[in-house]
Amino acid sequence: AKAAAHVSALARSEITLVSPGDSVLVDIRAFGSNWYAQLDLPGLHTTTYLLEMVYGPWVTPRHRQISVHSPLWDERYNVDNDFVTRYGSFRPSASYAPLPSEVRIDATFCIDHPQVLPASSRQLILSRLRAPTPSEQDEVRS
Repeated sequence: AKAAAHVSALARSEITLVSPGDSVLVDIRAFGSNWYAQLDLPGLHTTTYLLEMVYGPWVTPRHRQISVHSPLWDERYNVDNDFVTRYGSFRPSASYAPLPSEVRIDATFCIDHPQVLPASSRQLILSRLRAPTPSEQDEVRS
């Protein structure tokens, strides 16, 4: 009961660890333990899979909720201070290198492991990620 009360109080408190425009790496466990358990990723229980997300505008005037966007997944979520504190406040420096137990989710990872993509937009995202870049299109034309 104490833990639930703590989580509830944290969720209702003002967000102070991040601001609009901050880019963070989020442990994808944040999107649900049941979903995460079904991903069948290598080292599922020993590896931390990190997704880059960018905070957008405040959702509430007292800074108790903020919008966060995944450029890779093109998904937006409104999150509270519980999410920010537990999953979404890690701002890597430019020289940051993932630890051996961390994997940064990028386009190649999503193509190799499409199950991490939101089911509702998986095919659309995969077609966008697999599309040739302008420079690749120029090479084909040459």
